[in-house]
Amino acid sequence: MPQVDDKELLMSIWKAYHLMKTTQNMIDGCLLIQKEVVMADLQRFDNGEQIVMQMRLFYVNEVPLQMVDACESIAEFTRETISKLEKSRIVER
Repeated sequence: MPQVDDKELLMSIWKAYHLMKTTQNMIDGCLLIQKEVVMADLQRFDNGEQIVMQMRLFYVNEVPLQMVDACESIAEFTRETISKLEKSRIVER
């Protein structure tokens, strides 16, 4: 990072890292909620209760699609940032 004089490029690199971390946290949170819902449904089922599969909300609300869209968006931003970095000639190929 100290070798990068271009502040706009530096901000783009930091933003890419931030977006990757934020997206990973979002995905981890969604998967944790999914796991908790499934475990609660299984517990109710084991207790002989009638359950309405709450897990369907995960799909009705298109959470998997949102996770994919977020990843694709981050991937595109990261590719653009890498292209800028390569053009800056800071990184040797």
